[in-house]
Amino acid sequence: MRISVLATRLAEGIVKEAPEFSNRVGRIRHTLVFLLNIVPIILLTTIIGLVTGRLIEMWTVLLSFAILRQVSGGIHMGTSEMCILVTTIGATVLSFAEFHLAAIHIMTSISLILVLIYAPSRIEGRTLFPKKYFKYLKIAAAILILSNFFIQSSVIAAAFLAQSFMIIRLKGDESG
Repeated sequence: MRISVLATRLAEGIVKEAPEFSNRVGRIRHTLVFLLNIVPIILLTTIIGLVTGRLIEMWTVLLSFAILRQVSGGIHMGTSEMCILVTTIGATVLSFAEFHLAAIHIMTSISLILVLIYAPSRIEGRTLFPKKYFKYLKIAAAILILSNFFIQSSVIAAAFLAQSFMIIRLKGDESG
């Protein structure tokens, strides 16, 4: 069963048991989809991280990517299952990132430029932040990326760069 279908059925079941929340079925479904996405991602990356000996790096990638994604937005996969697969593979690959300091600075600079140009992207209707605060999301994303000039982490630079590419929106692009 697809995650979106499962989340819908669960939300409807919750509302059936607690009808006072019937006007919140969409929010309940959204929360369930989020949880049904994030739990497998965390479990899979934790297992792979333990097997590969890169657990801390994988968690660092996930956390860096997720925080930046919350404030910068980005393209969405077609299905929850695809999101789980791509995120797990991405976290695994990026956890092996090891770059010289110059490369970390270049990657961090590119991420910063992309965020300043494109963020937030594809976030409307997918965030709790009202549109009037979107300009502050761009600032938050920029500050987050700037932090890696002090941290100087290869895996954070790689995660930020991957996420920054996901916010690029070309003219006429209505995807995700």
